[in-house]
Amino acid sequence: MNILKFSGHDTFHCRQQWLLKGVKVIENEGVELLSLPEVAISKLGVGKNMVQSIQHWLKAFGLINEKYEILEISKKIFLRENEFDPYLEDEGTLWLLQYKICHTNYASIYKLVFSEFFNDKINLEFSETQVIQFIAKKLRDAKIREVSSNTLRSDFKVFVKSYATPVKSLKTIEDDFNSPFLELNLISQLSYKNAFGDTVY
Repeated sequence: MNILKFSGHDTFHCRQQWLLKGVKVIENEGVELLSLPEVAISKLGVGKNMVQSIQHWLKAFGLINEKYEILEISKKIFLRENEFDPYLEDEGTLWLLQYKICHTNYASIYKLVFSEFFNDKINLEFSETQVIQFIAKKLRDAKIREVSSNTLRSDFKVFVKSYATPVKSLKTIEDDFNSPFLELNLISQLSYKNAFGDTVY
């Protein structure tokens, strides 16, 4: 089994403009910028935790490497004369990013859910408890060090926010609707809960 990676997103799902912002800042300011939090905060226009989250998502989508160097796919989508789809308006770009986030396995919950979770299921519904139990079993079976349930719950919430349009309520904020993957309609929140009291998707 490939190494599984969890957390790193600081509880923030990827926002619509983060990938473009991150790639362009690295291109304009150099890879050293991301090791200078105060400068990165100013250049990216977000808080410290969001800077770390942007780094996480750039790696998760395979847009930069571990040295924060911009990879070819980033140049083609976001930069200069290539600049195929910097604002992620083409659905094909979103499907490419969907493939990349599952393929890089940097945010492992994406690959685990889309590529493995449903293999022995008779329907496509799922809940937080089911996914967390599935991942915990995968870790046990592979004799991989246990990941805390809080970490897995946090990953699940970020994962769902990446895809499912939230039900509007007094607690819903505008940023909940600000994910590029919402347009793919891969996950929907259903109107009922299961026997455990979990929201069903």
